[in-house]
Amino acid sequence: MPHLTIELRDGSRVVGQSVDSQIQLHSALLGDLKLPVGEICAIEFTETNCAKLTAANGDVLMVQVAETEIPVRTSFGKVELAVAAIRSLRVSETVSLNEFLNDNGTDPRPPFHVAYVVPAGTGGNQQLRPEEAQTMGNESM
Repeated sequence: MPHLTIELRDGSRVVGQSVDSQIQLHSALLGDLKLPVGEICAIEFTETNCAKLTAANGDVLMVQVAETEIPVRTSFGKVELAVAAIRSLRVSETVSLNEFLNDNGTDPRPPFHVAYVVPAGTGGNQQLRPEEAQTMGNESM
């Protein structure tokens, strides 16, 4: 099941997995929809039940969530979150470590990267061999 990060209107955040495979929505343009959770990128609530839905393929729709609660499996058990209490909902794919390590290069996604923020002017502090360039910081920026 997809991984959910849900920001609540009171400032709380709930992280877990979707219990249901679909979310029922209504669009003035498309009518009633049952959209698989994995095909949703984000839902940003502009009002209590009006929201901007961004689909995984990049489509953006103004929708209403037809359900009153969204069930989420969390580390502290299954919870039913009232839609009226949700500010935003973000969906990401869950990949187990075994799936990631046993992929054998068939996954088309790029490898994971770690980003570091290095303030401008930070000098290098790593000992390198004499034949290597002697800077590892950000002093040239």
